[in-house]
Amino acid sequence: MGRPTLARHPKFRRLMHDAEISAPLARGSLELIWDTAYESGDPYIGDKMDVELAAEWEGDPGKLFTALLGSGGQGRAGFIEEVPNHSGFFQVHDLWDHAPEYVKKRYTRERARKNKDLRHETSAIRLSAADTGRRSAPNGHPPSPTPTPTPTPKEEDGARENGKPVAGDRPDAREIRRLLTQLGVFEDCQEELLRLPTTTIERLESFITYTSRTPRDGGWVKNRLARGQGPPPPVARQRQVTAPSRAVSYDV
Repeated sequence: MGRPTLARHPKFRRLMHDAEISAPLARGSLELIWDTAYESGDPYIGDKMDVELAAEWEGDPGKLFTALLGSGGQGRAGFIEEVPNHSGFFQVHDLWDHAPEYVKKRYTRERARKNKDLRHETSAIRLSAADTGRRSAPNGHPPSPTPTPTPTPKEEDGARENGKPVAGDRPDAREIRRLLTQLGVFEDCQEELLRLPTTTIERLESFITYTSRTPRDGGWVKNRLARGQGPPPPVARQRQVTAPSRAVSYDV
């Protein structure tokens, strides 16, 4: 919105003279152009036609535009000016020196939004460039896709590893684990013993029968199973024979 002193400004009087319009029409044209910039938070208006469309000009085409551009006089900017480095496009001159406070806040928010969008776009480009290393080949064509690796036998159920059965294949694996735990064999050793054909339920039960009368030692059980040995035969208990005491009499 123009200041009360606008009607006495030299630019305003030159605009009225060059466009051959009255003060209310000149002021109304300026207010409509400024409203366009206030609404967008941007001093940019557009080309020659856009300027007159924003002012809702109904006179001779180009007349108002020429008056607005030359209202500053020789060597000075008018109410509009050409956008730097963009020939043929125009913006409001010194919009931020005269714009209301709410327009300046809108401009600040719009810049923050654009910067945020730009940061997101830059991040997306970086992620896209780094995504699985998919870059163009020297001939301009995308590289051939990497073949999907074939699952190894170890990864499949019921597979074999180096010709030996995998621990999970055995139908008696659960019972054997229970017996090994009862014998004191650690879990990290149980998987190794499950792969041995000498590790059977019968053999483990014989160990349990033997170790029920001796201290249990999981490492000892593991070593004997690895060598294919069973528990040693129980040592026969020696009967303790107590010699009968002889009564000795002494003659007094």
